[in-house]
Amino acid sequence: MTQDMHRLAWRLGLFHGLLGLATLALLVACWPAGAETTDLAAAFSLLGQTCQLSAGQRMVLLVILAGLLGSLIHGSSSLADYVGNQRLSPHWVWWYLLRPFIGASLALGVYVVFRAGLISSNSDGGGLNLFGCLAISFLSGLFSKQALDKLNEVFSTLFRTAEGDRRADKLTDGPEIHDVQPANVPRGAAAASLTLNGSGFLSSSEVLVDGRPRPTTFVSPNEVRVALQPEDCATAGTLRVMVVNSQPGRSLSRIVEVPVVEPAAP
Repeated sequence: MTQDMHRLAWRLGLFHGLLGLATLALLVACWPAGAETTDLAAAFSLLGQTCQLSAGQRMVLLVILAGLLGSLIHGSSSLADYVGNQRLSPHWVWWYLLRPFIGASLALGVYVVFRAGLISSNSDGGGLNLFGCLAISFLSGLFSKQALDKLNEVFSTLFRTAEGDRRADKLTDGPEIHDVQPANVPRGAAAASLTLNGSGFLSSSEVLVDGRPRPTTFVSPNEVRVALQPEDCATAGTLRVMVVNSQPGRSLSRIVEVPVVEPAAP
């Protein structure tokens, strides 16, 4: 890892560490004396100042902090894994910076949905359990992708349209990876390549491996090939592969993970 990447890793780690400590401190300061929603209206001390919030306001604050904590655990674990495997890419800096706030916002959104009764069958809003609400918020931040998938499922069902009423959405007409061959590459391979099968590939499509462009060969709209570099296979781990169509506009495929495995014994 270069010196610049070491500095970047330290800065991101420090950001996550300080934000995590601040989140824990706020969570402890805001925690009510009991586990009932009636305890939330009591005054509490924060940074030497007495704060008086309504029960609803304090619950929202706790939900946001729980979601923030969950997303910090996810982001910090990912950062540690990629730094440890020397695969941290500067292209993912904004993901690590924004991840905690996305998780906090998502936790608040899931809490509102649960209170509205769209997912939970208990829609009266009474007798809320503090631990239950914060557990859902924490898990929404920790597993934000799954939480988004569940919300997508709920609203796709609520706002489902007839097949003939759907309009074409050009923003979604991008490259799609269906499968990658071979499924893994051996560590230390000197001239490894991958064949990506899918749809929406263009002659100008470019394959990124761990955020870095690699030599790409266009075969057809359903197939492209990418030549891996020696550093891609230098250590065991996981390669994150995606396809980028630069024109028209800029559209990205989903990321497909390809394991780099130890070579088979002779």
